[in-house]
Amino acid sequence: MPEEWRAADPEPNPVPKKNLESLKRLIIWLYGSQEDEIRPIVVSQNPHVKQLGEILGKPKARAILISTNNLAAAYAEVDTQGLQFERSLIEAHQSAGNALKNVTGFDGADVTLVQVASELAETSKVLVTVMTDASKKVATKK
Repeated sequence: MPEEWRAADPEPNPVPKKNLESLKRLIIWLYGSQEDEIRPIVVSQNPHVKQLGEILGKPKARAILISTNNLAAAYAEVDTQGLQFERSLIEAHQSAGNALKNVTGFDGADVTLVQVASELAETSKVLVTVMTDASKKVATKK
């Protein structure tokens, strides 16, 4: 629908007939259909609505969703390894920050936790090395 539709009173039947089937499909994805015994694919607003929006923007992912009615299968097409890496790195950063905030709760008795922290430090060093090498490769191509 055009952007201007928000500025005026709604017209009767504002959705063009050629888009009605797509609208019906979207409504079923959001709310399901008791009549057709179809459950909605959006079960929780977060993250499902965001995932659906990303899927709708990618033709291949949208085709997967249309043919399978499976949100996870369609989102796998959108959720690239690069995006997964980005999310994981940000989550790890936040978790490490939370651990640091609470380090005063560590009484020193559990040496296993010291080993876990040591492994985390080693993993971080490897991550930085791999990412730095990749950044250098990109810089030399420019």
